[in-house]
Amino acid sequence: MNFKAKYIISFLLGSACLAAELPPSTGPIEPNWESMAENYEVPEWFVDGKIGVWMHWGIPSAAGDDRPNDGSWYGRNMYGGGKKLAKELSAWHTERYGPPEEFGYDQLIPLFKAENWDPDALVAFVKDNGARFVVPRDLPDAFVTGFKITLK
Repeated sequence: MNFKAKYIISFLLGSACLAAELPPSTGPIEPNWESMAENYEVPEWFVDGKIGVWMHWGIPSAAGDDRPNDGSWYGRNMYGGGKKLAKELSAWHTERYGPPEEFGYDQLIPLFKAENWDPDALVAFVKDNGARFVVPRDLPDAFVTGFKITLK
C-alpha cells in the first residue's frame, strides 16, 4: 500500500472516530471509493477546525521512550534494511529485546497497556493550545499486508 493510500485511509478513519455524531450523508456508503466520494460529507467541525493534533500512539510506545527516531514505522524498521533509520532501530531493538526474528513486533502488543492514558488531560491540553480536534493513532505498518489499494 502506498503512502497516499495509507494517509487517506488514516485520515478518513481518524475523522470518523472523532465525530460526536455521524456526519451527514446523502445515502448509504458502500465499501468503495466511488460510493464514499458520492455520499460522504466532511463534518463541519472538521472543516472549521483550522488547527488539529495528529499523534502517533500505539504499540511502538511500549518499546520505550528512548527508541531511535521516536519509533516511527517501528514494525517496518525493526527488521533492518538498507536505510540508516532501519539499521539504527534494528540494532536498538536487538540490544533491548533480542533479534527481531525471536522477539518480533507482535510480541510488543502485550507490553502496550496504556496505563498512563489520561484522555481528559489530553483534551484539555489540545483545547488550551487552540486545536479543535485530536487524532491519536498508530501506523498499521506491521499489520497491513496481503492487499493492494490503487488510487486513481
